[in-house]
Amino acid sequence: MAKKWLGKWRKNDERVEKEIFEKYYERVYYSAYFLIKDRELAQDIVQETFIKAFKHLHTVDEEQKLGSWLSTIASRTAIDYIRKEKKWNEIVTDDVYIGEQTLQENEIASTVENELIQKQTYEQVGELINRLKPEYKQAIILRYLHELSYEEMATHLEMNVSTIKTRTHRAKKQLKTIFEKGGMNDE
Repeated sequence: MAKKWLGKWRKNDERVEKEIFEKYYERVYYSAYFLIKDRELAQDIVQETFIKAFKHLHTVDEEQKLGSWLSTIASRTAIDYIRKEKKWNEIVTDDVYIGEQTLQENEIASTVENELIQKQTYEQVGELINRLKPEYKQAIILRYLHELSYEEMATHLEMNVSTIKTRTHRAKKQLKTIFEKGGMNDE
């Protein structure tokens, strides 16, 4: 099946790869950051995500699916990192014995399942946030993703604090309305 959206794309086509990277960088970064909560590590995961993605770009059927596909790769890469990190920390800090290893692996698997559920929730919330007006979306991202205070947001956006608070309040109200109208299931 020919992939029309890729046009004349060939493996290692730097022009297309650059275009995809620039278009989806922010989305991939946020997917990683939501799980990792570490900016530098999220950057590493973004790089790893695009490396993996470019190796398998030919498997994506439609351009509309590309963003979701990249977000999924980023989330899975972040979860793999978390899994490795937790396993390593438990081994280093808990005097692990071989007999206890199976129990710890089950605990890690359970934690990973919970993180997958959390990842899906973050993705759904991200989709809801993307439906907001740009100024509301900006307020939510700065306040809750970047964890800026109202004062920091006001300085960054060159607005007064009361405007920032109003936008944030309206954004949360609009998110609630979208959610109550079944926004999580709309496509």
